[in-house]
Amino acid sequence: MEKLLPISDKDLTKSSVRQLRISMSNLLLVGCALAPFTMVYTILMTLIFDYAGSTYTHCQVMNILPSMSTVIRQQQPLWIFIIWAQLPARLLAAWLYWRYRRRGLPLRARILKYLSLLLLVYNSVSSISAVQYGHLSGTFHNATALSSWITGLGYIGLSHMSQKFGAYEPMGPHERLSNRIKRKMLFTNCTAMVVMWPFYVLHVNFCLTMAYSVFSFCEYILTLSIACHIWTSYLDFYDVYLCLNLHFGCFLADA
Repeated sequence: MEKLLPISDKDLTKSSVRQLRISMSNLLLVGCALAPFTMVYTILMTLIFDYAGSTYTHCQVMNILPSMSTVIRQQQPLWIFIIWAQLPARLLAAWLYWRYRRRGLPLRARILKYLSLLLLVYNSVSSISAVQYGHLSGTFHNATALSSWITGLGYIGLSHMSQKFGAYEPMGPHERLSNRIKRKMLFTNCTAMVVMWPFYVLHVNFCLTMAYSVFSFCEYILTLSIACHIWTSYLDFYDVYLCLNLHFGCFLADA
């Protein structure tokens, strides 16, 4: 007789065999929260302990915020630890989206979904490079930072488009909340991307007072919006569990 795995956790309610259930939502909630909280903490620590040095630029004009590169450079050991520690959670989110969000999708939405997950992985690689070599400056630093921003925006945008073109089943309240937050993150990310570059030009070419602080604040918004967009994955999989059962083995099940 063919052995069939249960398609949901309810299939095991009549079984007397004990099982271990691990919530995917809780894993994503904790794992993907590392980056946004670390970012806020390291910015505050940089401002408290090295305000003058972190806000100094070649223009020697007034600035009140350090750039993300300065924050990472001064708190590099912590950033290296966090960026590697959150990598499993990011990869878990990408795998769950690939596994669960491909069912019932038309071809166009399915292609967009695959591209968005590819950009998520690429964004993770770019972020690791930007942090791991954060002590460097010049072309390599600029390339990794720009790659991280562009792939992050691409991931958020393509995720929204695949959701819009997809034919999903009716969403629960957690998924509806997740989609509302994701739309806000997309708008926030696009706005920050548009605003930051004119102020960067004003700082570099005209040394306008506070221009670099506006650019730095937009950097914060870009980084935080990408991290928070990924963090909402815990809402999308709030009812998914990894089950370890003596009879059925290891499998994913919907609660």
